[in-house]
Amino acid sequence: MKNLITITLTFISISLFSQDEKRLALVIGNANYEKGELKNPVNDARLVASTLDSLEFDVILKENLATKRDMTAAIREFGSKRSEYDVAFVYYAGHGIQVDDENFLLPTKEVFEEEFDVMDYGVSVQNIMRYLRAQTDEVNILILDACRDNPFESNWNATRSLKGGGLAKIPPPTGSLIAFSTDSGQTAPDGDGDNSIYSISLAKNMLLEDTSIDQVFRNVRAEVLAETNGNQRPVEATQLTGQTFYLNPTNISDELEYIQILINDEKYDHARSRIEPIVAQFPQNIRALEIRAEIFYFVSNYTRSIEEINSIIKINPNNARLHVLRGNNYVETNEYKKAEADFTKAIELDPENDENYLDRGKFYSLSLEDYDKAIVDFTRAIELDPLDPYNYYERGNAFDDNGQYNEALASYLKAEELDKDKSFAKSESLYNNMAVVFENLGQNDKAVEYYTREIEISPDNFLGYKNRAHIYAKDLKDYEKAEADYTKAIELDPKNDNNYYHRGMFYVYDLMDYEKAIEDFTKAIELDPVDPYNYYERGYTFDDNGQYNEALASYLKAEELD
Repeated sequence: MKNLITITLTFISISLFSQDEKRLALVIGNANYEKGELKNPVNDARLVASTLDSLEFDVILKENLATKRDMTAAIREFGSKRSEYDVAFVYYAGHGIQVDDENFLLPTKEVFEEEFDVMDYGVSVQNIMRYLRAQTDEVNILILDACRDNPFESNWNATRSLKGGGLAKIPPPTGSLIAFSTDSGQTAPDGDGDNSIYSISLAKNMLLEDTSIDQVFRNVRAEVLAETNGNQRPVEATQLTGQTFYLNPTNISDELEYIQILINDEKYDHARSRIEPIVAQFPQNIRALEIRAEIFYFVSNYTRSIEEINSIIKINPNNARLHVLRGNNYVETNEYKKAEADFTKAIELDPENDENYLDRGKFYSLSLEDYDKAIVDFTRAIELDPLDPYNYYERGNAFDDNGQYNEALASYLKAEELDKDKSFAKSESLYNNMAVVFENLGQNDKAVEYYTREIEISPDNFLGYKNRAHIYAKDLKDYEKAEADYTKAIELDPKNDNNYYHRGMFYVYDLMDYEKAIEDFTKAIELDPVDPYNYYERGYTFDDNGQYNEALASYLKAEELD
């Protein structure tokens, strides 16, 4: 078996890396300004350029571009070559200013005495963006290490948008990632040494093997926040498409991607058989170790998963997702204080990632049943990503569990609005949950409507049928439809004792058909012989049917199991 795995790995290494992707970078460092001279941008640009060169980028390095024409020529040189490359990377260090929410990069020898000078003699970031928009199916990365203090602001109208310094947010076009060395409206220090804190962290993390580009920037954010005591917060926005991008992939990157797919498909044994020889051969590969820890979690080997994660965190302490994974392990071992600490640490390390708030919110809701805290976290997730229906869906669940049905409905309706192709509704039973809320609000007609939508979008899922049957039986007294739906739920999931239990309850309480009810409760017991409720309800039905010895036997079994 080991030989077979080795052969497979060799084949993947040869076949998937036979065509190297072509990489192009434009790196600009402007420092020798006549007003507001900066010490480090040229050093930062050289550091980043050297790092990119080692990562097999063809680098266009420009220093101290004096005029708008000089900067425009550099951008055009990059743009004329962009179509020949698979990956584009642009890094700018120097002065950058926003005027009316448009970002401008400043040449070093132009004169900027008023805002119109910036618009006329500065270079709009849109000049770079046009070349990124043209290649939406490839990887484009733009980094603006340009949130420096504005040396001209004292001469300008302080009521304008530039007040407070910094750059404006830019929504990334499809296929692009845009990063800022600090948050919108804030400024970043030039650095006390030869390089800025941001460029040092960026260069170091870009060299990490088999680390996704998203994780690179998460690491940078954590390190810069720590180094500046929280005063500088790097941010980024991404619309990258396709497969995960790695700046420094090894010859096992594609095999690791395949193993991740196996995990997503719940083929854990297969994934384990492929990851073990990789870890044995590359024991320092962080990504391989992370994947193995994830596999241990999914096969319920929580102790081993936690041990693996602990060892990785010693090497890479700034990986927020590792803390989330360890937190999930602690949930399973009922160590809730440790779990909460890990979920909170993930937020501290990556506070701009809505998924971290989502994870802690689900922990508060599902494990601690602290719905108020859960709602706060889900609301923060929504603030960070207002277009993700999942954030609204989970907040709706917390509101629902907290008895806040109107608020739950509002969140669910927003999730429905954002779910344009209905894929989310299908994967997460959104319509079913909305129907439950309508039912709790006493709007039975709307409840039936949404249970029906759930059935239409997921016709092979028993849930919509079972819940609609309850409305038909209890509220609408349409027993024929109720029986048909309960029976359909059993047909779709005949090994679920709960489906027999609910039809049995319908038979005994609504139709008073004790024989059919006893049959269903007996089937439920066969499927789950350790649930006292199944015995209790069968005992109750025997009792009503005058079968007292049988009733007593069922009750005694329920008592034994309780």
